[in-house]
Amino acid sequence: MGTGSARPAQPVRVIFSSLQDLQVWLDRYALRAPYATPPELEPEDGILEGPLLGNVLRIWSSVIIKGGRLKLGPYRIEVRGGVSVVFERVHIDWCPAVATVSAAEAAAHSGSVPPQHGGGGDLLGPAAVTVAGKGTQLTMRECKVLCAEIGTGAAPIRAGCVLAHQGGRVQLDGCVLSGAPCFGLAVFGQGSVASAKATPAWCCGSAGFLAVAGGELEATDCRAQYGGVPAGRKLNRAAVVAAAEADVAVKRNEALPQGSGLAPFITADGKPHLGAGFFAADGGIVRLYGVCVGHRNGCGGFVSWGPGADLAVVAAADGGGIAIASQNGWGGFYACGAGAQLDAGAGARALENVVAGFAAYEGSELRAGANCMAKENKGDGWIADGSRVKAGPGCSSEGNGGRGWLSQEQGGVMVAGERCSAVGNGLDGFASIGSKLSVGRGAVSCDNGMDGFTVSDGGELDASAGGCQARANKQHGFCAEDEGSVLQVGPDGLAQDNGAWGARVEGRGALLRLGQGWWSAGNQGPNQGEENGGGLERA
Repeated sequence: MGTGSARPAQPVRVIFSSLQDLQVWLDRYALRAPYATPPELEPEDGILEGPLLGNVLRIWSSVIIKGGRLKLGPYRIEVRGGVSVVFERVHIDWCPAVATVSAAEAAAHSGSVPPQHGGGGDLLGPAAVTVAGKGTQLTMRECKVLCAEIGTGAAPIRAGCVLAHQGGRVQLDGCVLSGAPCFGLAVFGQGSVASAKATPAWCCGSAGFLAVAGGELEATDCRAQYGGVPAGRKLNRAAVVAAAEADVAVKRNEALPQGSGLAPFITADGKPHLGAGFFAADGGIVRLYGVCVGHRNGCGGFVSWGPGADLAVVAAADGGGIAIASQNGWGGFYACGAGAQLDAGAGARALENVVAGFAAYEGSELRAGANCMAKENKGDGWIADGSRVKAGPGCSSEGNGGRGWLSQEQGGVMVAGERCSAVGNGLDGFASIGSKLSVGRGAVSCDNGMDGFTVSDGGELDASAGGCQARANKQHGFCAEDEGSVLQVGPDGLAQDNGAWGARVEGRGALLRLGQGWWSAGNQGPNQGEENGGGLERA
């Protein structure tokens, strides 16, 4: 082990042969006056291994660790004490064995004991690398953090690759995170901040990127893929199915198969979660820049859950900022719970997800900017289920298996901007069921498997902005059913070449209003009319 002078002009370069060798040097250095510039610490022959006295490699001084491979085994790294530490091109191998936590912690992390303090973030960790304490900063450049699979006899713990909490700050640039039972990069608590640039997170159990309880996370040009996939699976579409089944199982309080290597994160409402790409939970804040992708995760690409959760895609000055959610096991973008917010930004894409493209549930709010697209999802394109959804101009829903746009349940409010469209969906184009839906001027619904625009169960569908068109739908162009349902079609509405009526109102107490310039032609049924006591008004 080499040393240098007390206060050199150039950084001291120190070589180590083992983790314990490194720990001894760090402990001694922490007790002395620091060098003028942080020393550069490097592993001998490119590798550092244990054994290590104690479970934690403690870094409480400002240093730079450069290159090589740290084979931590069951040990972990902790950065504390208001210092600034840099890792450059370091490859970290970690096995999050149960031996690294107490028996009580292991029981709690396994899910056999519910969280005691409200949110699952109270029990996040351990992590391969933890940054804690106000003023503590860790910068990781071109590093890899790989979590080995937990043995079949071990209880899963909510372990991850990198964690910032208690006011700590961590910055990742060009790194890779992989294989954690719970999270790739996580931040917990007020004042804690994590950022990542050009960093993919692969095969992390609950979330690739996670912010909880006031923690702030920024991601730029990052990707979260194959989240929630059980250990040992080949990474293909079948793996996504297995991940989705695991998420459903834990939400039903069913046990996961032994050796799955997955540890669900539990939100404050007691719900366990697996398979999110980017996840804001229980007051966590996530901001996304550049192009961020959530692909083939077991649950959702981008998720905001619980009171105060806030996930947003931010447009940069140069117009960047696009999120893409594709082939996920449940949905692309979704918010759930009163007070949860998700802003998908402009140009977002929800493609080929198993259930929904964009969705809001249980009193949450989802916003989308201009020209967002839900395409070829197996369920509905856009859903407001007892929640609020607002989509900007030019947003579309195309080729989805269910409805293009759906507002349902009491309190559901959906606002689709001007020139929004529903094309080639399996069921209705725009549907309001016992809730409210409004569309902007020039909305188009065509080639859908049922009605173009439809309202039922006492809901409201407001197309009064004008210029709305229903063309070549397999059933009615415009349809209002059931007592209390109201469908307003503004000026210059068009119903053409639909498989049944152009405009139809059925049932006592249902109302259909047709504005000036209404035109209906080429439909298989009547161009417009009422049945069974429905009310039809013409401007």
